[in-house]
Parts: sequence; C-alpha cells; structure tokens
Amino acid sequence: QPVEHRVEVACGHSEEQPSWGQLTASDLVADAAGNVSIASTANWDGSCTLTGGTCAATNTSVAAQAPSARSILSWNGTAGVPFQYASLGAIESSALGGSTDGASRIDYLRGDRSGEITATGTGAFRKRDGVLGDIVNSSPTWVGNPVLPYASGSKDLLTNSTVPEFGASYAAFAGANRTRMHVVYSGANDGMLHGFRAGAFDAAGAFSTTTTPNDGSEVIAFMPQLVADSIHPPTTTLDFSSTQYAHNAYVDATPGTGDLFYDGAWHTWLVSGLGAGGNPAGVVNDSTSTAIGALFALDITNPANFNESAAGAVVIKEWNSINLVCVNNPVCKASLGSVYGTPIIRLMHDGNWAVIFGNGRNSTTGTAGIFIITVNRVSGAPTVRFLDTGVKSLSVKNGIDYVASADLDGDHVTDYLYAADSAGHVWRFDVTSTAASSWAADTAPMFTTPSAQPISTRVTVSSIVQKTGASRIVIGFGTGRQVPQTLSAAPSFAAGAQALYGIWDWNMTAWNASSTTQYASLTPPNVYTVASLQPQTVNSTAGGSGSISGYRTVSQYPVCWKGSTTCSTGNTQFGWTLTLPGVAEQIVYNPVLAYGAMIVNTSIPSVAQALSCSSQPASGFTMAISMETGGAPASSLFATAAKSVGITSASVIAGVGLSATGSPSIVTALSKPWLVQQTVSGKPETTQIDPPPNSTGKRITWVKLR
Repeated sequence: QPVEHRVEVACGHSEEQPSWGQLTASDLVADAAGNVSIASTANWDGSCTLTGGTCAATNTSVAAQAPSARSILSWNGTAGVPFQYASLGAIESSALGGSTDGASRIDYLRGDRSGEITATGTGAFRKRDGVLGDIVNSSPTWVGNPVLPYASGSKDLLTNSTVPEFGASYAAFAGANRTRMHVVYSGANDGMLHGFRAGAFDAAGAFSTTTTPNDGSEVIAFMPQLVADSIHPPTTTLDFSSTQYAHNAYVDATPGTGDLFYDGAWHTWLVSGLGAGGNPAGVVNDSTSTAIGALFALDITNPANFNESAAGAVVIKEWNSINLVCVNNPVCKASLGSVYGTPIIRLMHDGNWAVIFGNGRNSTTGTAGIFIITVNRVSGAPTVRFLDTGVKSLSVKNGIDYVASADLDGDHVTDYLYAADSAGHVWRFDVTSTAASSWAADTAPMFTTPSAQPISTRVTVSSIVQKTGASRIVIGFGTGRQVPQTLSAAPSFAAGAQALYGIWDWNMTAWNASSTTQYASLTPPNVYTVASLQPQTVNSTAGGSGSISGYRTVSQYPVCWKGSTTCSTGNTQFGWTLTLPGVAEQIVYNPVLAYGAMIVNTSIPSVAQALSCSSQPASGFTMAISMETGGAPASSLFATAAKSVGITSASVIAGVGLSATGSPSIVTALSKPWLVQQTVSGKPETTQIDPPPNSTGKRITWVKLR
C-alpha cells in the first residue's frame, strides 16, 4: 500500500495545572529512495484547536474553537441528546450540580473558560492550561472512506447462504462515501470522545484539503452518560472542575470502528469502552474491588450529520453495568466490568452483524466472558448476549480485555472467536451456528499459562502452511498486565517472568466435517501445558546507538508438532514459548502479524533508583519472531535498521530496543515497509524493516487499517 499521509500522536501532561493533553497530526514524508520520515512540524494539534493561542506543534497562532460551535452529544438513558443542561436526564443534571451550578459546569466542560478561577480569586472552576484533557490509553483512531473487504464475495461458505449486502451493495456504499471527511477519534480524560477533522480524498482518490481542511477542527464530541454521572463526584481531587482536582480517568480506551449492514443500508459505527473511567470513586487499580463498566456506540457514517440537532440519530446507545439486559442471562450486567479492550464489528452466521468485546476488569461476578451485541439486519435493534467461560473469582477477579475473530474460509463471516483472560486462560468461542442461542465458549480453556501469567492483550490467529498436510491454526499472544495509577499509587505490573506464546488449536474435527477448507487436527482429548511447548531463548542482548538502544538474537529451534513428521523423533509438541528476559518485562500492547512474524512491543517498566533522585526510565524492545516456531525468522526484519546505527550480528536480529508503545503500524514507500510508532518519550519514530523471502503463515483474523 502507498505511504500514508499522516501520523497521529497522543499524550497527556500533569504539571502545575493538571491533566491537559495533545493530539498532533503530522505528514509522513517519503524521499526519492523510499525512506520514510515524519515532518517536524505538525499539521494540527487538537489541544491548540480547542484552546487557541500560540501553538508550538504547528508554529502558528490558532483561534480557539468556540464552545457554542462544538457539537457535543451525550446519552440521557433512552436517547442521544445534546450535551446541554436542558437536554440531559434528571440524574445527569443533578450529578453535574443541578440548579446550583449545573448549567455553568456544563459550559465549563464544553470549553467555556469564563468561569475559571482568576489570580484575584474570582471564578468557581479550575483554571486549565488546555481545554483538551490528557490522553493516556486511548490511541488515535483514523476513519476515512470505506475500504473493508466486502466489495467481493457474496456467500457464507459454511451455510451456503447468500450475503446480499456483499459485492455491489458495499461497492456502491464505498463509492458514495469515497470523499467523506477523514476524522481522527480519541478518548480523553476531560470526559469526552473527540473527533477531529483531517482532510479527505477527492473523487480521483488523492488526498485533498480543498473541500475538507486538514486542520484538526473538532467535528464531534461525546460524553457518555456514565461519565456525566461521575465527572463531578464528592471527592474534590477527582472532580474535573474543582480547583483541588488532581487527576482521574474518564474516557480512557481506544475506540473500534467498522462497517455493518441493517435497515436496508450500510453504516459505519464507532464503539468504545471507558477503560478505567466511569467510576465515581476513581480508578480501580486492584483485583478485588468492583468497577462500573460501559460501552457506547455512535453512527459515524456521515460526518456531515455531526450536529447536536441530530444527536438522536448519531448516538446509537450506551450500555453499562447498571442497566445492561441480555437475552440469555438475566444477571449479565453483574459481569460487565471496566472495558479496556477495543471492540470489533463482524458479520455472524445468523445473518446479523455484531459488536463483540470482552467483559472487562473488576466486574461484580469476577468472571471471564465476552459480550456479543447483534444488530437485527432488518430493524437495526440490538440484542445482547453474554458468553460466560464460568472461570471466576472474587479474591482475584478474572476478566477478558480483548477479543479476536477468525474467518477460517475467507468469506468474511466470523467462525470462531478467541480471547484470553486475566488468569492466563486462552479461550475459543464457537459461533459457527446459525442460531445465536447456540454460541458458547468451549467447555475448557485451550491453554493455561504457568503461574497464572495474566493476558491483557488481543491474541493473534494465524494459518501456518505445512510442508505436508493441512495448514495449522496457531494462536499467538504475550503475557503481562498493567494496572493504572491512582492518586495514591503508581502504575503496577504483573509480577514474575512473562513470555510470548504460540499454541496450536488442534481441535478442528467439527470444523473439518462441515467445511471444504481443512486444517490440521487431532482426535481428542489433548490437554497440554507449557511442558508441551518448544522453548526458545533470547541468546544475547547487546548495546546499540541512536534511536536503537540495543538488539536481541533469538534461538531458531523447530517445533516438533504432535502427530507430524517435522522432527525425526519427539513429535509431541503443541507450540512454542519465549521467555522475556528483561526485569519485569511484559506484553501490554497488542501484537500484529506481518510477513509470517509476530511483531510486538515489549514493556520494561521504569524503576526508581534507591538513594538517588534519578530513575531508570521505561523502555522496551520491538520483537519480530516467527509465528511458526517462536524463534528468530529465517532473516532479520531489522537488518537495515540495525546496520544504520552500526549494529552487526552474525545471528538473525529478532529484536531492537526502540522503547515503542502501542501496536506498530506498517506503511510502504517504493516497496520498502516501515514501522511507524510512538515511543515512551511521546515522539513518533519510523523504522525500516526487511520482509523475509518466502515467509509462511497468513493472518486469518483482521483489523481495520488506515
């Protein structure tokens, strides 16, 4: 794919005036040789757009967007409404201050600064350095023209039934929205999801700002009902408008987006949880307390509809652990905790599209499960189901953050869902039935990590081609977990050594009996542990220079798959494992699949130095390992990058110290792929990678790309 036009970087600040944030958008620039860099001057900064004044990121002076010119929406319990005092429900109006100062507080939250306290003591609300709140865990999400893979194919291959909205219908939808506004969405801890204008494509498919400026003007914001209820709590240090405010989380999760079909038309939705937000008593940072969770959905099909008069059409619904109702579980709301993961939107075998997400952390029941909200293809009415694994605890609460989908036969209909929980179990959910009532978790986990190593990121699902026989489904993941900071406690991480894993889903008998697409399978039972996995090791960690702090090599042992002839003897293995060698090193960011490799950023937490005012800053390695073996690929993805800073190695370099955060993005210029990432310093970086020849394995679960 061609090099992308922009990169978005988000961050937060907590200084004398706490909790202001930035979201900048900068050009990616490719030179004549295909080398990609990031422009030093940003196109726009969302903080400057909302705050006004001199903007350091753009080297310009910016006029603040007037609060009255912003389209800010909310949910009143039954419908989408403008975020205005007169429009909110009675509970929200009262929670925000009622007749005393509720209207003026809402004006403050909308960006009105006239009520901020002055040097002479006038004004009732906290003085802000910037109107945009801090952005900590909500990654920027870009939505442009529809480009999902639905313009071809028209049949559910498992049921042999037509999917009428595929093909010409989606092609027409994509054509009609070819030039729609590009919007960058991000949650922030000012209590809102924000959407910023970022240009558009013209009719010829070229990026253009002629009709739609790429200026970061906010085109929509949404304050969830649960946040409206909790942003003005009795505890002043958690009250966003209080002069004693310290910090709190409000909308702190990455939104998911996707296209779906109902009511005779295609739509684009945005769905998101709140992360650690929404709790009146502040962030929950343990495994015993109970959190209140929420998920909201917006129809973002046409940004031209982003105005307060259309709130009822734009806001689809908000579900939370107070009002949630499921058709298959009368008490499912007790199993909804803080939703940290990014929801996905997929077509199911019952013919309906669905929003799918993990039940989150710290629910009342302490169980692990997933929610599926199906959208009736005729009426658009949502129906919620909860698929419970039954593995629960109140002493150390369990939960699922992310869910991955698997389309095993390439028809764009979801066949299985995979997810991992906080107790280290990897689960498969069978959703192959045309009857939603039959969807369920397998009766036992596929695998359990040793010492209950927690899993808090999305698993990957790969089809690994074998030299002989059917391809093998391998589930990849890493262990680790970050617990958010509070006013009295720093962020904490999972204890003990953590690892990367690749495990074989050998239980394909039922699938193979119903599909012409076949996968390697075994006859049950086959229960396996880490002892059944091939261990790989990091052989060396050496110093580096420049943007690369060091490098790693990894062993390349083959996996002797059970039932195969891969090895001359000992074909009893079900996958691989690679222990992370750094102190407290773990996986808290989602891995991605590319070129037959799992590419993932590890996190090595910062460490305060005893008897010193200095500390060891947070860092980490970007690892690229073979999905087939868990060892180093046949050739290094980082050879060019390492050589550019003077690093050479006789062995394949499988990791470089980039201290990157989040999931890597890959862009290509003149056939040269580059990783684009944000580092722990908050700065974006580009790193050239070298695809290995004849890489095996392909992704069979997909994510929406820019």
